[in-house]
Amino acid sequence: IEFHSSDGALKRSFGKASDQPEDFAGCCNPIDVAAFPDGSVATAEKGVSRLKLYGPDGSYVGMIEKPDVFPADPPGIDLAVDSRGRLLAVDPSHSKIRVYSKRTG
Repeated sequence: IEFHSSDGALKRSFGKASDQPEDFAGCCNPIDVAAFPDGSVATAEKGVSRLKLYGPDGSYVGMIEKPDVFPADPPGIDLAVDSRGRLLAVDPSHSKIRVYSKRTG
């Protein structure tokens, strides 16, 4: 995952391919990302169909949603962060928008 300034300069990047939970499985993951106001990033993957959270520095924070919630290879999980800082995930296989809030404390 790469973040660039408006003039195209690379600001930061993170991630590598591997089957480890903190990495990205397969050749084409993540399929979508969403950035929170604090700089942390949520990712969606296909194949293993999982949602994950990374800190502003790119460090792995944890699993938002485990693979058993989504089908093995969904048509696509789109992500967005709303004005309240919640993660919205489109679940096309179940015709739902899943809403996730960060826990405090």
